[in-house]
Amino acid sequence: MNWIRNLGQGSSKYSFNVASQGSILAAQGKVSMMAFPRYEEFMHCLALAIDPLLDVAPMDMAAFQRGSLLQRIRSLSTLKPLLKAGRILGAQLPRYYEVLTAPITKVLDQWFESEPLKATLATDAVIGAMTSPHTPGSGYVLLHHVMGGLEGTPGAWGYVQGGMGALSDAIAISATTHGASIFTEKTVAKVQVNSEGRVQGVVLEDGTEVRSRAVLSSTSPQITFLKLAPQEWLPEEFVKRISQLDTRSPVTKINVAVDRLPSFLAAPNAPGGQPLPHHQCSIHLNCEDTLLLHQAFEDAMDGLPSHR
Repeated sequence: MNWIRNLGQGSSKYSFNVASQGSILAAQGKVSMMAFPRYEEFMHCLALAIDPLLDVAPMDMAAFQRGSLLQRIRSLSTLKPLLKAGRILGAQLPRYYEVLTAPITKVLDQWFESEPLKATLATDAVIGAMTSPHTPGSGYVLLHHVMGGLEGTPGAWGYVQGGMGALSDAIAISATTHGASIFTEKTVAKVQVNSEGRVQGVVLEDGTEVRSRAVLSSTSPQITFLKLAPQEWLPEEFVKRISQLDTRSPVTKINVAVDRLPSFLAAPNAPGGQPLPHHQCSIHLNCEDTLLLHQAFEDAMDGLPSHR
């Protein structure tokens, strides 16, 4: 559910998505109102096909092309999830392919006439990524936010009670219960590898060696493979691909505590102060058209915060 607030014009646009009762759009135009339920079904079908593929190993092309007959047969079995996805998408496959590869503006223009609605949906195509709504492939970022779910509700998101620190604590408690030892404030200097190229642990900055048969890294691929792992054991092509990964992000997240619900001129608070529908959804400020999102991207590329 989204609520769009245009600070510049002092007016508001509403967009409600209520899964149990269909989709209700107000003040967004008749064409957009009629198209939104079909758009939701379209994206749901794509998520249904793509989501399972995220946990499936891709086909081993080397084994298929140069392996033994048994290896080729085994590699063919990995095509089953892909074929299943193709059956789900059916004749609409070209349109779904466009969502994964085209700019999200091109995709949304085919569905809606309302610019505030398109901008609201387009925010999920750029959040967390250094991209513009006009960037090819930004449609997949939106799809990523459509996939998944929470407690049986597709596409739903949630917040961890107690903050993200509570999640870390829960993981730590589970790990120690199963015999793990946790060391904090211990910076890893390098991953240790034996004479056969097998990982055998890590070396800390203070010189302490921690031996293990496996190393799980939560740092970025660049830090893991270009700074911590011994370069001589890594294939040159692999190192090149890792060094070319673009992991830049324009996101700045600020958490604030408020002592009352925000009251807007276009939608004043109730006399009793009880939450209204727009207090129980995502509120978008000052992004009433996709051009503003593109301009914010250009500002970020210049190393600046958005001028709006």
